[in-house]
Formats: sequence, C-alpha cells, structure tokens
Amino acid sequence: SQALFIVLEEISSDWTYSSTDREIASEIRKQLLRDDFLFIIHFHHDLHECVLGPVTKVLQDDDFSYLEVMKLIDEKKKMLRKWIEQQPPVWGPSLSNYIRESKKHFYGLFKIEPGDRKKLSQECCDHIGRLLQELDRRFVKCHLRDNLSILFDLNYLMDHKETVDQPEYGRNALNYVREKYKNLPSFDQTAVQAEWELIKIPLAEYLKTSITQKRKHFWKSFILFKQTVNEQFSEQFKNILVLLSIYLLSASNTAECERGFSAANLVQTNGRSRLMVNTLDVLLNVRLLLTDDIRSTRCQFVAEKAFESWNDYESKRRYNRTKLLIDVADDYEPTTQRRLNVQKRKIIPNSDNEGQPKKKKVKGIKCANRCGKVIASDDPEQVNAIQCCHQVEFYKWVDDNCSRWLCNKCRIELGVSTDSTNWFCDDCIDMHSAEEDSDYDDK
Repeated sequence: SQALFIVLEEISSDWTYSSTDREIASEIRKQLLRDDFLFIIHFHHDLHECVLGPVTKVLQDDDFSYLEVMKLIDEKKKMLRKWIEQQPPVWGPSLSNYIRESKKHFYGLFKIEPGDRKKLSQECCDHIGRLLQELDRRFVKCHLRDNLSILFDLNYLMDHKETVDQPEYGRNALNYVREKYKNLPSFDQTAVQAEWELIKIPLAEYLKTSITQKRKHFWKSFILFKQTVNEQFSEQFKNILVLLSIYLLSASNTAECERGFSAANLVQTNGRSRLMVNTLDVLLNVRLLLTDDIRSTRCQFVAEKAFESWNDYESKRRYNRTKLLIDVADDYEPTTQRRLNVQKRKIIPNSDNEGQPKKKKVKGIKCANRCGKVIASDDPEQVNAIQCCHQVEFYKWVDDNCSRWLCNKCRIELGVSTDSTNWFCDDCIDMHSAEEDSDYDDK
C-alpha cells in the first residue's frame, strides 16, 4: 500500500521519534521498496485471488459437488498453464499492472530498487509447475466418485433432468458401482438394476418440479414424498438406498482431514509428548530462518534431526535443546546434549543441626485415583493394590510402561479385579479409548 510507504517515510524523517525508530522505519521502507519483493507479492496475490481462493472456498462447504469441484480445478489448471506456456509469460491482472507501471523503476511515487525480472519470472514459473504437480497429486480423478455422482449428484441430475428418465441413463455408472460393492452384506447387485430402472421415472418428474436445495435435503424430501405414496418404498428400493447412503456419507473433503486427525491422535498418545506451542514456534523458526533452500539436502537433514530430537524419549524434547537449531552454523553436526557435571558447593555443617537426624524419604506411591492414599510395599492393607495394566506382559508394545498404582480401597470401589488387564490410569486411558473408537469404526 502506498500509504504504508508514506508513513514509513514520515517516521524516518520525523525528529520526534528516537533514532532507533527512524533507522528501523528507514530500513523497513528500503526492504519493501525492492523489485523482487513487490514482484513476488503481486504474483502470490494473483495466485490466491484467481486460483487458490476460489478452490478453498468451495472445499470449505461440506455439501459441495464432487464433479463441480473437479471441473473447477481443471479450469484453474488450464489457467495456470496458459500463464506460463507463452514467452514471456502472461501473468495475472495484479502482477501485469505492476510490471507495466514499474517500467521506469517507480512504484507510484516511490523509486524502487530494480531486480532481475527474468530470474523472478523463472521462479514464478517453477512455483506454478510445483503447484500443478501438487494439484494433480491431491485431486486424483476417482472413478467411483464419478459414477456415484452420475447417479446421485443433485447438480449433475439437475443439468441432465431431461434425460434422467431415458432407458440408457446411468446404466454404465450403476454397473461400475454395483461391481464395486458386490460383497457388501445385504446388498443384491442383481436386484439393484431393476430398482434403478423403476426409480428413474419418478426421480425425473420430481427433479422438474422441485426447487433448488442441498443434496441431503433433496434426497430426504424425495424419499419422504415417495413413502407417503408407497409405504413399502424403503423395502422395494433398499439396494438403491444403500448406494445412496454410501454416496451421502462419503464426503469428498474428509480424506485429508481424517489423515490429519489420525496423525494428531498418534502424537497425543502416552508414547509421545504433545506438540506444545513453544515447540511449534521453534520448528517454524527453523524453517523460516535457515539460509539454505528448504528442499536442499542439508536443510532436510537438519529438519529430520530436529524431529528425531523432539521424538526421542531420552532427549525429553526440551524447548532449550530444540532452540539450538535456530541459529545453526554451516558446520553444525547434531550431537546429544548433556548437562555439565558441575559439582555443587558443599554446605558447611552446622553444629546445632548435627544431632537432628534427616527425614527418611517415603518409600511409597500415591494412588492414581487421587484419593490421597500412599501405597507402600510394607503396608499389609495394600497387598491387593494393582498397577496400571501397561505393566502386564500383554502390553509390551507400549514404549514406556506406566508405573501408576491403584490402591486397594479404590480398586474395590471401582470394581476392578486383582487380575484385571483393562484398568489404565488417566495418562494412559486416552490411548486405548482411541483404539476402541478405531475398532468400532472398522466394524
């Protein structure tokens, strides 16, 4: 913004500010009025406004159409290819205006430091090439989603509502889908063909008379409408309704999210520390402050060592140790950090305290149920106290077996037997509740 440069210029020449403030304002203004910086800023602005912004906005809606999204992505990919296929490249509106207005090395009223435009253009072309590869990798064409959308996607059906009742409509798509789910329990892949032929005609009539609405609301209203006319509708068309349920439940935008949630659950188990805000800040600083290219071998090596240090049980993933990676030298080699063995200053004994014996440490562990009871090995009342079940041989796969104990009184109140393998302390229960949820989902 031109206003920002005006403010910085006023601060740098205003003697009411301190010399430090004037120097900082002058340096910031100098850094911003560089051709390479302004060129890249305008390039990414066009990239967001013309390509990434519209795609992100569509994907934020849980009820978007798969075919519409794939069509939108194909359009954006064609746009990006047209930007870079010509020589010189034809950029977006914002960058094109900047290139035209800065030919005399002026940005508005301010003189800018010229840069190598050919090098900058090549960097932008390389960035678009990587973006196209990422789009191809993330949005792979799914034949199952294509065929399900032909059968049940509301937008596609509305566009083809004049041909939905035709005999050939949807047959190829149905053949692909029913072959895919032929082993699904209670699904008859032969009967579903007749059901599709019978449901197409009333579906086409309903499409012509219904108002535009979301797909879930549309199918709900259609099924309720048919059930009022035919009480046996759900039974007569149970196979086609199974496929409809699969389509409605399999949201297109949840695959990456589920992977993210699964990774977060793995990080937040007892075997690994939670990713704290301080640690995240350090890892981001590592990525931002390294002078090497982020894709270079050395940078990848440092990043891997940083993660191993954070994930290693022995190093405890301490903030100060990870912080060492921020200002890393060129000849940096990761080493195990150890505390210096500095002998503490000996305290001169006082004659007044010589006769007082030291208190012995309590050889006991507090109950994990937080009842306040101390469990000692020589306490006859705690003979039947039990440990967290990670000490059982069955759970040897856990890296760090928990040493928490449940006192005999709490064990009786909770109804836990002495030979139980299912009692876990609060620190460990999350791990197994996540397992039970995953087992339930598999079923």
